[in-house]
Order: sequence, then C-alpha cells, then structure tokens
Amino acid sequence: MCSVSAHFVKVSSLIICALFFALSSNAQEAVQVKLVDGITQEPIEKVQLITKGANILYSDKNGVLGIPNSLIINNSYFLLYKEGYQPDTLKTSKLPEELYLYPLQRLLGEAVITSKKSHIVLKRGREYMFDYAFVGDNILIASRSGKGHKLSLVDNNGHVLMENKDALSFKELYKSSVGVLYLVTSYGIHRITFDHATKEIKIGEQQSLRTLAQLKDCVLYNNDVYYYKFVDKELHSISFRLSRRGDTQLVSFRESWQKEDLFDIVDGKSQVQQYVAQGNLQAAKMLSNVIELTDKNSFKRINTPLFLRKEALLIFDFDNGYLNFYSLNGVFLKRCPLQFDYDDLRIKEIMQDAITGKIYAYRVKQEHQILLEIDVEKGSFSKQGVRLEKPFAQKVTVRGGNIYYLWSNERQKGKQQLYIQTNSIK
Repeated sequence: MCSVSAHFVKVSSLIICALFFALSSNAQEAVQVKLVDGITQEPIEKVQLITKGANILYSDKNGVLGIPNSLIINNSYFLLYKEGYQPDTLKTSKLPEELYLYPLQRLLGEAVITSKKSHIVLKRGREYMFDYAFVGDNILIASRSGKGHKLSLVDNNGHVLMENKDALSFKELYKSSVGVLYLVTSYGIHRITFDHATKEIKIGEQQSLRTLAQLKDCVLYNNDVYYYKFVDKELHSISFRLSRRGDTQLVSFRESWQKEDLFDIVDGKSQVQQYVAQGNLQAAKMLSNVIELTDKNSFKRINTPLFLRKEALLIFDFDNGYLNFYSLNGVFLKRCPLQFDYDDLRIKEIMQDAITGKIYAYRVKQEHQILLEIDVEKGSFSKQGVRLEKPFAQKVTVRGGNIYYLWSNERQKGKQQLYIQTNSIK
C-alpha cells in the first residue's frame, strides 16, 4: 500500500512539474506590454488589441497585454483601442515594455509657453481667407466672398500694397522652389506677377496641371543646383536627387522605403475583400480602418522634407530614428540619433523658418497645437514649446520667429482670418 501511495505521490509530482514547466514555457512565449495613461500614469484596463479586423486581447487590471509570439510572428502591427483614448498602433518589430495612451480631451502636461500677442494681419468684413504666401517681407493673401475671389498683397501691419479683385476662381496658392508664385485652379495654374509701377497684381496665361506636378517635384534650389523629391505611392518609396543647372542627368543621393508595412497593407486589402465577399462588413470596416491608419502613419515617417541649413542638406529618417546630413553635392556626411519618436509625440509636420533657418516639430493634440525647436546637432528639443493661441489653426508657418496661421471663429461662419503670433519663438 505504501509503495502504491509513494508511486502516486511520485507521479503527481511529475505531473505538477510538467504543468509548471508548461506554464513557464507558455509565459515565455508571450511578450508583455504595459499600457499607461499619459496624464495620470495609471495602468489602463481593457485596452483592445486588434488585428485583421478582430479583437484578440484585452489588457488586464494592471494594464498589461500578454501578446503571444505566434501573433507577433504573423503580424507586423496591431491596433490599440480604448474608448476615450486616442487610438494607437503597435509595431511588432519594436514592442516597448511600456506604452502611453492619451485621453482624447486632455493634453500631455508638457512645458509650453502660450503667447498672447496674436493679432489679425488684415481685417476685412466677411471675407474668407483660405491661403497665403510670402513675397519678400510682404504677404499675399487669397480670399473669397460673395463678390468672388481676391488677391491682396499686404505688409505685416496689414497695409494693402496692391490688389486684384477680379481673380479667377481658384483653390490655392503655390510657390515654387525658385520663388515663383502660381494661382492653382481645377484646370491649371497661372503665374502671378507684381507690377510695382502700376501697383497691379497680374495673372498670367493658364498652364497645365502636369506642369504643377513637375514643379512640385523640385523641392529646393540653391546655388544653381536643383534638388528633387520623387514620391512613389505605389511602391511606398521616396527618392532624393539633384541636378545642376544645364545638366540633363539626375543624380540620386538618398532612397527610402516603407519596409514591411507595404506587404501587410497589400495582404490586408485582400483580407478586406474576403470579408466583404463573406458578408462580414463589420470586420471589413474595422480592418480597413487599421490599414488606413498603418499606411498613413508608416509612410509619413519617411515622407519628410529636404532642409538646407548651414551649407548642409538635412533629411529626417523617423523609421530608423536618425537625422541624416549630406553635403550640397549629395555626399553623406553624418547622422545624428533622434531623441524623440515621431508617433509618440503625434508630430504632424517638420517645418523650417525660412529666415532664421531653425527647424521645428509641429505637434497637434486635439485643439492644442505646439511648436518645438529641434536642436539638429543633438537630435532633441532645444527649448520650451510654444503653444498657438487659437485652437484648430490651419496652414501654420514660422517666419522670422513669428507664427502665421489661418483661423476661423465658430461664431462667425464664413469668415476666416490670417493671424500672426509675434515674438513667439525667437
């Protein structure tokens, strides 16, 4: 009897050990990511991990997601969703131990300065100002009203220097890399010139929209060298090239691809079509939203501008986390590790002050908009951020340390003004 009992205890111990090792093995086959509220620093429970249109996992009461390796191997990204928070994507190639999610109604409490020195550049009745461009020290403002479209050249104090009150119906203004201004319509483009003798704004003959596309390929001109940026949305690639005046050859000096996300997007679109064919429209819609978010977020990490600063070309590579420096001849010089992440900070755009040469990260978090100066030698932010005084501002530009933007007061429908926030980030 004792031998049977001893045998039973031995077998039981073996079973318990086997179960223990099995559980340990399973634990090792999952990667843990903790989800934390970016404001309160508290863990977030019941955050949904979504992939291929289905809710796979939820975070526990400690905010922890245990993501099995099998899911990580078969997916390059996940969508994180929690009601009341901004949705986010999680790339399986670099899963963090901890990730911050931010509430929709609140802004991360960072050090910012809110300037109270904004004012309207040009005060007009019920005109809707929808675009503007700089002409030397002056500003060309495009507006429309019940009387049609208008072009007004003004100085920073709002004094009108010249006008064209019979402008064509147009969509926007475009300024080429060599400084030539164009009026863009649905059918073509028209060159804008200024006759200072007669104080007239003249509009030239129509050119094709194909010409506009070619003009936009050339993103920078400096000392008889043209710099081009070619965007291939089918292959999700960016190519930078240069050509000297008079040359017919384009020399490539940098190319970037969207990497593995392109293949997941193609596969995902095929899966969407399968869901539709099966009549599972809810899953098709959810997966379609995931694909759109991934496509937008991943491509913008490589689709960055070309900057000229202190006799060097600068290209941000947010996909790999570097700021690359090239000579004016396109020769690679060095790279600087970036101390911030494009997605974590919700950066909408990287922009440059054409006067000072300083470069800024333009952040948008709900109604709040913040400009942060980038120290290009350190790859970090050099000063406190400056918050725009007006919420939901449009077409934000920095020039000479001042911030320009269009803003529409909800109480005054059909009216939008150009504002200048002075002495903001000098």
